Amino acid sequence: MTDVMQASTKNAKSVRDTGSRGVGKPNLLAGFFGWFWLAVVIIPIYYVVVTSLKNQGDYFTGNPLALPIPPTFEAYQEVFANKFGTYFSNSVIVAVGAVIPIVLFAFMAAYAIVRGKGRFLKFCNGLFLMGLAIPIQATIVPIYLMITKLGLYDTLPAIILPAIAFGQPLSILIISNFIRDVPKELFESMRLDGLNDWQIMWRLAFPLTSPALVTVAIYQGLNAWNGFLFPLILTVAGQADDAAGAVGVPGRVHREHPCRAGGGDRVHRPDPRPVRGRPAAAAQRSHRWSGQIGRQTHDGVRRCGGRGALRGGSGRDRDRPVRAAHR
Repeated sequence: MTDVMQASTKNAKSVRDTGSRGVGKPNLLAGFFGWFWLAVVIIPIYYVVVTSLKNQGDYFTGNPLALPIPPTFEAYQEVFANKFGTYFSNSVIVAVGAVIPIVLFAFMAAYAIVRGKGRFLKFCNGLFLMGLAIPIQATIVPIYLMITKLGLYDTLPAIILPAIAFGQPLSILIISNFIRDVPKELFESMRLDGLNDWQIMWRLAFPLTSPALVTVAIYQGLNAWNGFLFPLILTVAGQADDAAGAVGVPGRVHREHPCRAGGGDRVHRPDPRPVRGRPAAAAQRSHRWSGQIGRQTHDGVRRCGGRGALRGGSGRDRDRPVRAAHR
C-alpha cells in the first residue's frame, strides 16, 4: 500500500514539473506568427470600415488608416440609393434558386448511382464525371443560343438554370463518396423492415450524408453568389440586375456600342485605297460610326445620331487616322 502511495506521489510531482516547464517556456515563434496572421486578417477589414466612413476629400488628403473625424455615412446612403436592395435580393434569389435544386438532384442521382445496378446508371455516372472536364467558357455560345430560343434572355432563370447544370458533376461526386461509406448492413436492415428505396433514401441516407450536403450547399452557394460569366453574357440592362457579392456591385458589365465607348464623337472613315490585299470596293463598303446607335441611312452609312452627325472633311486630314491604324 505504501509503495502504491509513493508511486502516485512521484507521478504527481512529475506531472507538476512537466506542467511548470511547459508554462515557463512559451513558444515565441508560434506566438509571433499568430499575431502576424491576425494583423494580416484584421488590417484589411479595418481599412474597409474606416474608409467607408470618410468622404472623398478626407480619403485622398489624409492618412488612409486614420480614424474619420467626424465619421460620415454618405457612402452608405449612396449605395442604398443606387438599387442596392434590388441587387442584393436578386443575388439571394439566384443563390437560393440554384443551391436547393443542385443539392436535391445531386443527392438523388448519387443515391441511384451507388445503390442501383445496371449499365445505364454506370453510363450516367461516367457522363456526370465527364462534365468535370468541360469548362464553362467552352459552352457559353450554346448556352446563349438555348437561353435566347427559350425566351429567357435577361431574366433570373437564365442565370439559375446553367448554374444548376454545371453544379451537378462535382456535387454528385462528393455525395456519392459519402453514400458509399454508409455500411450496407444498415440498408439491408431497413429493407427487412419493409421500407422501399424512396423511404430508405430519405430516412437513412439523407441524415447520414448531411455533412456532404452542407459542404455542397456552401460551395455551390458561393459559386452562384460570385457568378460573373453568366450574368455578363445572359443579361443586359433590364430587370435581371444581378449582384456579384454582398457589396451590391453589379455582376454584369454594361455593354456599350463601339461608337459610344469613346465618348460618342469619333468617326471612322475608311480609306478608299487598297491596303495590303484589301480591295478598294471593300474599303468603300465599310461603315462609319458617330454618337449613339442610330439608323441606316439611304446611302448605306450607319448614322449614330446624338451629339454628332456624320462629320465631313476631305483630303489627308480626314483619312490620316485610318491610314495610321492600317499601318
